[in-house]
Amino acid sequence: MELEPHIDMHQNHPLQEGFYFDPNVYGIVLEHDETGHLYFVENPNEEYELIPLNLPRIHSVNETSGTIYCLYGPLRYHPFNHGVSKVTNRRISVTYRHVHFGNNN
Repeated sequence: MELEPHIDMHQNHPLQEGFYFDPNVYGIVLEHDETGHLYFVENPNEEYELIPLNLPRIHSVNETSGTIYCLYGPLRYHPFNHGVSKVTNRRISVTYRHVHFGNNN
């Protein structure tokens, strides 16, 4: 399984689903995988256009069990996208976000 590169909804994104996330995302890798890890690509397209497949990875996180990370600013939004490479065994991670429901006031 692989999590393709993507961007998260945030407070400036249209509230199509009725909620948005705070700018910071925190995560911890509870069990790492030898091949599956967080990575980043640079998307040349407009902010909310589809992300091309097979973009070259500009950074891969060298994860171990217990790795803690915070995604904020450009690492969460355009022009950068984040994903998880193909997991061969098992990767367990927990992501923390503050979610706001309703309008963005």
